[in-house]
Amino acid sequence: MVSEQDVQQLLDDLALASAAIAPALTNQAAADVAIQLAQADLAGRKRVRDDAAVRATAAAMFGAGTVVDAKNAEGRKAQLDACLLLAPAVICAEALVELAEKALLNAETSAEQTKADARIALAKAGIAQHGAALLAAFCNLLAAPTLERATEYEF
Repeated sequence: MVSEQDVQQLLDDLALASAAIAPALTNQAAADVAIQLAQADLAGRKRVRDDAAVRATAAAMFGAGTVVDAKNAEGRKAQLDACLLLAPAVICAEALVELAEKALLNAETSAEQTKADARIALAKAGIAQHGAALLAAFCNLLAAPTLERATEYEF
């Protein structure tokens, strides 16, 4: 038999599951925004790094105390690469790009977790809703005065 306590428990479960949907979806949207912000930050940091590399290249090739002076292309490339590896602005900018990449990865990981949480909240609400529907159908069945039995089945 169905007790009043069973009905109350089912209604409580339904209320809890329904209340969890909005925060889960809000968190999911916030995580998506965090990804967009991290992507924009990474793009900006890459531009700063590229700018630092261009400035360091110009200084190495054309500035005072030119360090790129090899006779052939391979030699100039090797000198320029060494200069870029030692340029403080390029080193700092590259470090900031790496931090931004890690922040983006963290944002994406967090977003996956919040999406999973949202799916779980929706599933729990669906289960509670179906449980309530089944209980209502069962109560209606118990309340029915008689059951009509079909003598023929249509397929």
